[in-house]
Amino acid sequence: MQHSSRLSRNDIVLAFLLPVLLAMLLWPAAFFEGKSIYATDLILAKEPWKTDLSLENKGYPYNPELGDLDDYFFPQLAFHVREMHENGVLPLWNPGIYSGVPVAGNPQMPLLNPFNLGLLLFQESGKPFSPFRLSLGLSWMGILRFGLCFAFAFLWLRRLRAPPWLAATAALALSAGPYVSLWRFSTPEQVMSLMPMALFFLEGWLQRRRLMDIAGLGLGLGLSNLGGYPQTSLVFALFLLFYTVQRSTQTEGGGDGVSWRTRVAALSGLLAGGIIGLLLALSSWLPFLSYLGDTVVATLRQAQGNTSPVDLAAWGCFLLFLLALSLGLWALARQSALRRSKILIGLAILLLLGACAMLGESSGMRPWRALLLSSSFGHPLHRPPFSHPDGLPYIELHQAHIGIFAALLALVSLRRRKVWAIGLIVVLVASSKLPILDRGLRMFLPLVEPTRLACLVPFLVALCMLEGVRALQAMDEKEGRSYLAITTTFLSLLLGASVLSGSTSLSGAFLIPDWISIIALAVLGLFAPKRRALLPSITVLAAVLALVPGWRFQPALAKSEVYPMSTSIRKLVQERDRDPDLRVFAVDGGVFDRNSLLSYGLQQALGTDGMDPERYVFMLVHLLRDGQLDLPRPEWSTSALKLDSPLFEQLAARIVVTRKGELVPEHFRLLHENAQIRIYENPRAAPRAQLFTKAFLFDANDRYRLLRMPHDQAIMLEGKEVPRLEGPLMQKGSVSFVKRGANQLELESKSDGAAWLLLRDNFHPAWKAMIDGKPAKIHRANFSFRAVQIPKGEHKIHFYFAFTAWTTGVFFGFLGMFILLTLLVLDRVLLATPRTGSPAPTASRCHS
Repeated sequence: MQHSSRLSRNDIVLAFLLPVLLAMLLWPAAFFEGKSIYATDLILAKEPWKTDLSLENKGYPYNPELGDLDDYFFPQLAFHVREMHENGVLPLWNPGIYSGVPVAGNPQMPLLNPFNLGLLLFQESGKPFSPFRLSLGLSWMGILRFGLCFAFAFLWLRRLRAPPWLAATAALALSAGPYVSLWRFSTPEQVMSLMPMALFFLEGWLQRRRLMDIAGLGLGLGLSNLGGYPQTSLVFALFLLFYTVQRSTQTEGGGDGVSWRTRVAALSGLLAGGIIGLLLALSSWLPFLSYLGDTVVATLRQAQGNTSPVDLAAWGCFLLFLLALSLGLWALARQSALRRSKILIGLAILLLLGACAMLGESSGMRPWRALLLSSSFGHPLHRPPFSHPDGLPYIELHQAHIGIFAALLALVSLRRRKVWAIGLIVVLVASSKLPILDRGLRMFLPLVEPTRLACLVPFLVALCMLEGVRALQAMDEKEGRSYLAITTTFLSLLLGASVLSGSTSLSGAFLIPDWISIIALAVLGLFAPKRRALLPSITVLAAVLALVPGWRFQPALAKSEVYPMSTSIRKLVQERDRDPDLRVFAVDGGVFDRNSLLSYGLQQALGTDGMDPERYVFMLVHLLRDGQLDLPRPEWSTSALKLDSPLFEQLAARIVVTRKGELVPEHFRLLHENAQIRIYENPRAAPRAQLFTKAFLFDANDRYRLLRMPHDQAIMLEGKEVPRLEGPLMQKGSVSFVKRGANQLELESKSDGAAWLLLRDNFHPAWKAMIDGKPAKIHRANFSFRAVQIPKGEHKIHFYFAFTAWTTGVFFGFLGMFILLTLLVLDRVLLATPRTGSPAPTASRCHS
């Protein structure tokens, strides 16, 4: 199987033409109907939209597993794009949730991500921000990332000497398989889809030692990290290190005869590219690391850990299953003694059948079915159910799906290059969502989501497909047929046992591809036709059947279905137009969930940021009757909150939205109602900015003093002592906003004496203040807000957000770009310079 590692013009044409044709096939609604394929229809299944728009029988949402996109991720992007489109500002601070959070500190919202900046191109110049056009932009940016993922995966596999038919099918399984399809428009995929670019240039460095490959590697790593998901980025960093070590030690004969200089050179290229990539991504990473200590993300993650009791019987059965699988894999990995292998495989099958019979409907077995069967537990097109009967979500199970024929090639690859197949097995076990394993990892590493390891599955599957085909081609005809017969028999029995252990899913009409796969495997094992026609058929089936869980996973939404203007929303927008500082307290639990209101330019007192500010969250939990943060982002209702307490007035939420039937304080005034929703005005809500003359020091022994005081009596400061106000104290005074913005605020004050100006926006060390052009100290006040001293008279107060971590990250990003461009120039100079001395390392020293 000798194929040139040098890319031809045909390779490049195929790499960028095929994804266009495939995208038309995969997402015809975007190409031919002008619809959005980005999920935003979860809100239409909830109040107030459902009642306001009479959508009871419309079948929303298409896919509830994508709910994070609908009301968490999309509204924050809407805020970013709205600020850039309407105000021409790159927002570093978001005042719309939690009374303000640093946008630059949230790695899932990277401000300089080219795909996010490109969303501006879809907004119409001179017209207001459009949620539908944002949704449309996200759809096309997702399709663009698919194209880049396929193109560079194809070119990477061609550099690994895969024939075009194999490179194309493996690239299809990688770029359109379950993992990327299920996360197509979320941050894990934004990281993953650009990793083939990094692998392509890394492989180029291993083969030819060109500076442009280091530059390309750095660019791929930088862009992928600007996709904004630290867990996925760290997993890929470890994978690239492992890949470099493995590839640099592989020779044409498969031994370890490469000198240490070659290995050092390979790792030095990875290190250089990694440094460039890190510099390019520091505008996302530095603010994230700076803000991490001011959040409760670790507390919330730990609370999300699986606390279910350990099922020792299920765990014992799972160990038995692992033993059976290990015996079968060991037998398949043997290079001879096929008769002995048959005996061991038979023993493994018996053990496996016993384990399946004992497990029955236990959740410990279900994730393993999802790895091979293409449609277990439901699909958005097959309702019900939307999710796993035991509560394991569809999206978490199927992101690690590999398919039967990909598993066949992976098993065969054990004969040639064991490292990728073993790596695939390890990753599948670690990301399998088994309760005892998942709970253990979360307990010791609360910030780690074990299922995120599944991001490596597409790459390991592609490598196993490549090595499996090579292994079959290296065998003679008789040995290859025997090997295929044993392997397919093993998989067929495995799948049959899996289906029998979960018979409740047999009625699903969407299981037809599973039965086709099982029958095809059985026929393949019995007849094993000539490999010249067999191998392309296997790889095509591997790619196509692996796509089933992600096929049409995204909805196709028309303009009227993307964040429509309901009557309740229209009322809130009218209130916002009347009061630009309007802050809405939308009670969670089905009423404007998470960040929904941000899509309409409305500020919320609550929300979901993923990097929730610690002080503000712990202030909010005092509104709960027990005052404890015992659940992650609890579903609060007015019946569980002290809406009549002075602390609630501190949130400056003049508007409160509740469900019909919820009890509210008597002083609330009803503004709007429909069959399900009530919108109230809280006349006692504190203003966003207010003047005070009294202040007291926070006392740990009386931490609840502020909770008992009316909002206009005094403010609570933190420090060793309360700073004194200079001069006579204010008797009369007022404060008003002159200019509002994401990154800065301007106010005017008038007073007949010295006073404290309290701004009920979140405190952050990066906020600075100027009074009449002179620096002023900002004090943390009332747990989470900001306060400055105001002298007597009329003054202009300017608050501006100077996030040093962001500006430093941007500086290093430009430095990384300069280094990248310098490497490209040097590469062209060296390429044009006649070489003397020793020849460069040949490709054969790096190829398997």
